Order: sequence, then structure tokens, then C-alpha cells
Amino acid sequence: MPNHVHGIIEITGAFSNYTTPTIGFTSEKNDYMASISPKSGSVSRIISSYKAACTSMIRSMGTPEFSWQARFHDHIIRTPQSHDRISQYILHNPQQWTQVRYNLKCTDVTP
Repeated sequence: MPNHVHGIIEITGAFSNYTTPTIGFTSEKNDYMASISPKSGSVSRIISSYKAACTSMIRSMGTPEFSWQARFHDHIIRTPQSHDRISQYILHNPQQWTQVRYNLKCTDVTP
């Protein structure tokens, strides 16, 4: 899809009781910010890393104005049936692009 990305991320292992190490002094504000910041291995950190890598590559290919939407949508897949349905949706979604209301061909976009 030219205007969005779908994917399935599988996170394995125990992801609880994460702490952020502090170096030097600490304060209540620092502790609070550390407690609410995305933790290593979290979906937020994975998406952030993916967006950073893609942005770097896309901009190096001559699209310096490229940017992402600030947020993302996530959904927990709980059953094998749901995984199969979502996988099929992702595989077949690009075929729907010609039917999308906001489909603009590259020649229709003026910089």
C-alpha cells in the first residue's frame, strides 16, 4: 500500500516488571518520565525503530519531505483463527488499492 503499512509483530518472552536504569542523580520527575517512557521490546519501541529505519532509507533515496503519522493502531491477536484472518487481510490488502477513495497516482500529486 502506498499510504500505509500493515504487519504482524510477535513478541515472545516475559515482558513485565521493566525498570529503566538511572545514572547519576534521580528526581521524582526523572523517575516519573522513566516510568511512562516506552520500554525496550515494547510495541512502541519496535514501531519507533521501524519508522526511524524506514525514514532514513526513504529520505536517502531522494524524498526529504517524507514523514509518518504520529500514532499507530495496534490490536492483540488472541486466537489462531484471528491470526489467519488478519494474515489474509494483509496479503490481499494491496489488491484493493485501486478501489481506495484517496488513491492518488504519483502524477496527480504536485510537490
